[in-house]
Amino acid sequence: MAKNQLVTNKLLSPEGLKSLITSLHTTKTGSAEKSPLARRIADEMPPSQLYTTYSPDLQNEIGSCISSITDISDIAGVPLIRDIADAYDDQCVAVDWIKTQLEVVNTFSNVSKRLNTEQLIRVGEQIYGMSKNLNLLEIILFCSRLRTGRYGKWYGAIDAQKILISLESFLADRSRDIAYKREKEY
Repeated sequence: MAKNQLVTNKLLSPEGLKSLITSLHTTKTGSAEKSPLARRIADEMPPSQLYTTYSPDLQNEIGSCISSITDISDIAGVPLIRDIADAYDDQCVAVDWIKTQLEVVNTFSNVSKRLNTEQLIRVGEQIYGMSKNLNLLEIILFCSRLRTGRYGKWYGAIDAQKILISLESFLADRSRDIAYKREKEY
């Protein structure tokens, strides 16, 4: 029997199922312990400071300064998305921070149909689930690239699926940049 396989003779409630799904991350990594950076964030940085420090205004600057994602992928002290969730014991803070970044993309794009708040939250949840190992600057760069049309143009509407497909392209770019940097170093 697989080590993560659930053995039960009763049906799970919606809350129980959600709890099971979120616990899979803990089982996969073998630890639910916070990283040192997440502990430092919890002790020293209230969410309001997080929102100010990693403001959507950075989207205006970061795109023109970064030639490779590796320029920002391993900067010490820049938290990963999962560090934010761990620091505040709540993935909602991380999702809300992502939503705040996406709101700028949503309003920046000159389209007639934008995502509403609920849709932005859902896209934020998906991005959180797909990219917990990205740091906050990488998410800001991703949003900057969405604004510039790097992963395609918006035709009349902001599309949640297109944002998520664009994230897949961004992650592929990131993997290529990291592989190139490693190859160059050796």
